[in-house]
Amino acid sequence: MFVYLSKLLPLLIYPLGLACLLLGGALVLRRRRSWSLYLVAAAFLLILRLAMPPSF
Repeated sequence: MFVYLSKLLPLLIYPLGLACLLLGGALVLRRRRSWSLYLVAAAFLLILRLAMPPSF
């Protein structure tokens, strides 16, 4: 069980996995329009920010 969790849990912390979790949460909460809108916006901003080159 430990080996399975050690391979699966880091994927949820990486940016793309986190964005997928946020979009999944938006799908689950689609009846609460404001919450799902915030989750979609957060996923979009996360991917957008990490796609930009680093600025100093």
